[in-house]
Amino acid sequence: MNRMHALPVALLLAGCAKTTSAPVTDDRSAELSAIGQTVEQTLDRSADPCVDFYQFACGGWLESAELPADKPILGRGFSVIYDENQEVVKDILAKAENGEAGDPRLGEFYGACMDVEAANAATEASLAALKAPVESVKDADSLVQAIIDMPMANPLFSAQVEADFKNPDVNMLMVGQGGFALPHRGYYFPEDDAGKQMLADYTAHVSKMFELAGYSADEAAKAAGQVVAVETELARTSKMPVELRDIEALYNPSSLADFDASVPSFDWTALFSGMGLTDIGTLNNLTPDFFAAMEKVVAGGDWEAMRAYLMWNQLHAAANYLGSEFDAENFAFFGTRLKGQKEQQAQWRRCVSLTDGNLGDLLGQAFVDVKFAGDSKAQAQEMIRDIQDAFEAGLPELAWMDEATRSKAIEKLNTFTSKIGYPDGWEAYEGLVVGDDLYSNMVASTKWHIADELNKVGKPVDKAEWHMTPPTVNAYYNPLVNEIVFPAGIMQAPFFDRNFPSAMNYGAMGMVMGHEVTHGFDDEGRKFAPDGSLQDWWDASAVENFETATTCVGDLYSSFELQPGHFVNGDLTMGENIADLGGISLAYEAYQAYKGRGGADETVAGFTSDQLIFVAYAQSWCSIATEELERDRLETDPHSPPKFRVNGPLSQTRAFGEAFDCDMGEPMMPKDICQVW
Repeated sequence: MNRMHALPVALLLAGCAKTTSAPVTDDRSAELSAIGQTVEQTLDRSADPCVDFYQFACGGWLESAELPADKPILGRGFSVIYDENQEVVKDILAKAENGEAGDPRLGEFYGACMDVEAANAATEASLAALKAPVESVKDADSLVQAIIDMPMANPLFSAQVEADFKNPDVNMLMVGQGGFALPHRGYYFPEDDAGKQMLADYTAHVSKMFELAGYSADEAAKAAGQVVAVETELARTSKMPVELRDIEALYNPSSLADFDASVPSFDWTALFSGMGLTDIGTLNNLTPDFFAAMEKVVAGGDWEAMRAYLMWNQLHAAANYLGSEFDAENFAFFGTRLKGQKEQQAQWRRCVSLTDGNLGDLLGQAFVDVKFAGDSKAQAQEMIRDIQDAFEAGLPELAWMDEATRSKAIEKLNTFTSKIGYPDGWEAYEGLVVGDDLYSNMVASTKWHIADELNKVGKPVDKAEWHMTPPTVNAYYNPLVNEIVFPAGIMQAPFFDRNFPSAMNYGAMGMVMGHEVTHGFDDEGRKFAPDGSLQDWWDASAVENFETATTCVGDLYSSFELQPGHFVNGDLTMGENIADLGGISLAYEAYQAYKGRGGADETVAGFTSDQLIFVAYAQSWCSIATEELERDRLETDPHSPPKFRVNGPLSQTRAFGEAFDCDMGEPMMPKDICQVW
């Protein structure tokens, strides 16, 4: 059961900025000067902003930045904030470990994670616990019981609890494809030598994990072959990442009896009952074609192969908690081979992340006291209001949209809920017991979270619930409750700082806000009505015009080449690209409204405030990554690579070209542009 729950000096226009604010004090002048120095150091003044703005805005940073051995990607925005947040959380957890602050379970969980020697000493006992449910599998009934008894693993399929797409006030059990460890179907059916080598290396990794678990070399090699054979069958009819973006194809409600009959060799009723879920009502089969493959695997009756497959799932799920040898081998493939990361992260960083993932609300309470104080929330709320007002103000300018659809869009916009910083109430994790053994803690935590999720099935959706913890450096839009959510973790420099010139906050964080608002109207979000239900609520002509506009976006991004022969998938990244295009336009217009009512017009590094919006936006996305990770993300990540998240949207934004005096026809000021929102 899966747990629930991206300039020639002549164009600087230096000295031309106007100010609508009060006179700048000496202290403020010094503060702005320091901010300006940071902006300046990030630039490449030799690059032409009208040709490659990403290079202009980020070139200085790109030249000096070095990819740490323990990271596959380094970003001036996300990575820097993430590392700084981890330092804060580390201090919080150190105090909790010493009994100085917070729920004692925080210190106990973190302390157990940090005790590598104890994990090594417990390896044999942990392996015995992993093997126990697997060794008894000899038929379909014992297979069901084994899956019930191995909560951390996710064999054969995936499951989650979400709001019903058509009745979003009620939670629904959703089941879908899963059960294979490589990123997607294509890895199991390689078409070139590189792909064949990757599959061979994966098979060797599985074999090595079995050897570490006590199998002989011959036994391990045989088991690995069986595992890959089972996973290949499961992957055969699974959907690729781009196919999983078709939200309408993912809605296939079914009674439990009908679903049970679709995979007759597997007793779903017994499985869910054994997990404490006795009254399911209607469930959603996300990927019907996949379950034919699952049926073939189970009905085949090769229980030796099934035991090997289940054992691999146990080892893979628990690899990081079984001691140093398992941890190192797991990293060697999934970290180094797959993503190009040279070294494992420091244990404390990994333990910070693990504690946040399992006890995030206990941790978040202390985090927001340190990192989200003062008037940060009030400033953010003002920016969001400006973003939403800008969205509504821009609707009459959209030639493709008819009046009826425009009214419906406004209706949806006005029902948005904004969540900023942290939840109003905190999860107490009642009943979750934490001790001094990492593996046992992970089993206990996983069981608690699964039970908590399953308890929601058939019950009203809690619209106050958050799906990210406060330290998370990210944001999201949830169409089922029509909400935009911005954890305190992302609202840090360079995205947001209450001491930044407002143009920088609007350009960086305002774009993120505009991005999430636009998600409500991208190629997926537009299919959800104001009440969060999946339905046709636009006129047919508007849908046709919208799809014409999005075709332009798809063609544009599919032309972007990241590495020789490796292009962006414009269909996979469509929703995020639409959100990026809308996000930066909304940030610009929102800032104009802010200035218009007398907001501060401070500038730094010789840029006008209108230029500074785009500079701040671009500089929050400066990034370097391994070639392996870049190629993997082109196939699996719905976000475009950072360079194209900057140059793509800005080349389609007339206000950008005007701010930097670009000539029509230059790369960043093309004659024809794509406009969706």
